[in-house]
Amino acid sequence: MNYLAYLFPVLFQIQNQTDNMNKSMVMNYLHDFGYLPITKATDNEMKAALQDYQYFIGMKPTGEMDNETMDMMLRPRCGKPDEEKERTKRYTFLGNSTWAKKDLLYRFDSYPLGINSNDVHAEFKRAFNAWAKYVKMSFKLVQNTETSDISINFRSLDGEGRSIGYALHPTHGVVILDKDETWTMEGEGVNLFQIAIHEIGHSLGLGHSSKRSSVMYPYYLGYNRNAGLDIDDIKGITTLYASHTSDARSPKGDNTELCRDPKIDTIFTAPDGYVYVLKNNQYWKFLPNFVMVDGPDLIQNRWPGLPSKIDAAFTSWNNVTIFYKGLYMWKYVLNKQFGEPKLIEDGYDKVPSHIDAAFIWSGTGHLYFFRGDKYWMYNSYKPLGMRVKYIFPLPIWYWNGVPNNINAATSIGGDTYFFKGRYYYKYDSMNRMVYAGYPRSTAKNLFGCT
Repeated sequence: MNYLAYLFPVLFQIQNQTDNMNKSMVMNYLHDFGYLPITKATDNEMKAALQDYQYFIGMKPTGEMDNETMDMMLRPRCGKPDEEKERTKRYTFLGNSTWAKKDLLYRFDSYPLGINSNDVHAEFKRAFNAWAKYVKMSFKLVQNTETSDISINFRSLDGEGRSIGYALHPTHGVVILDKDETWTMEGEGVNLFQIAIHEIGHSLGLGHSSKRSSVMYPYYLGYNRNAGLDIDDIKGITTLYASHTSDARSPKGDNTELCRDPKIDTIFTAPDGYVYVLKNNQYWKFLPNFVMVDGPDLIQNRWPGLPSKIDAAFTSWNNVTIFYKGLYMWKYVLNKQFGEPKLIEDGYDKVPSHIDAAFIWSGTGHLYFFRGDKYWMYNSYKPLGMRVKYIFPLPIWYWNGVPNNINAATSIGGDTYFFKGRYYYKYDSMNRMVYAGYPRSTAKNLFGCT
């Protein structure tokens, strides 16, 4: 009994030391990756930082150091911190810095063990080409004795695991991959292509994304045979490099009808990452920076079974596009109709028919409906049938500067666009007000009409 009396305090002291050590390690981790400005924090500061971290990586933000959180912290990841501004929306920019030139040279200063140099070249070429398609840039490999814009190095970072790569934003042009990792082209180990496409994204100016399907998600989640740019990646890079595609304002499609009468029925971003404008029985296809790439074409050719003169449309978080007209709504997975049309009231209690616009707002991540001088909000992560919050509808004047009776609306990146008649309003989601200088001509400023 006396033995136990002496043992319990010792065990209690050891447990306290272990807890303090774990707490210190977590603090250092949160500090290293941008969630704590200091390495010593109060319990409340620690909890807030953990909640911020958990929310960003897609976990329930409890603020508690549970097994799921610890497991994620032990996963290999990019060594670049998750900056605070990145945690307010999905795709983000590193200080809005870009490359002004359109032809970049890159070289390798060192190589990993276990993969020959030709295979390394091929995987990086594939990664560069994935981005090149959307930034209208070329990337050329040069000898390591030549001057380059981007240098690629394999060197030790912090040993195997944890930080597996790092890159500087434009125009510093440095990509570093951890030479202590087991680099592979498929299967076990760390996939070279998946890390290359991520770090090149940083080199082009993109920050981390909270979306797990994005190549800019900070953690390596294992080998993915189908790895490639996600919708958010495409939106981010085309928005960041809008000036590089400004010469494409002479559209590949015919915008005559849109120039003659720019009043549109609806606008939304589809799962393929392109923005679609619908008017009567036709549609036009745009990049997220409103460079036209195709159209007009018949709505029936892309979405068989969908009627003309659609009231509103949006694409949900699980890549289902929902169209609204009158009393009904249609669901499409890619270009195929999913089930039969349903009454709007069966999916969204208290939301009226004949709505003016529907979109997921980047400011909250929730689904908004507009009609006349009112709007309604739904949790976009909940299934159909969830009741609208009791405080809705609310008057549109809460959206400072947005007029009543809009025709269409969509949220792209951090901004939201409202369309009415021949004009559009660009809404600042951060400051919750229409930008100065709006409304502007839809035909001239968005559709490239002269």
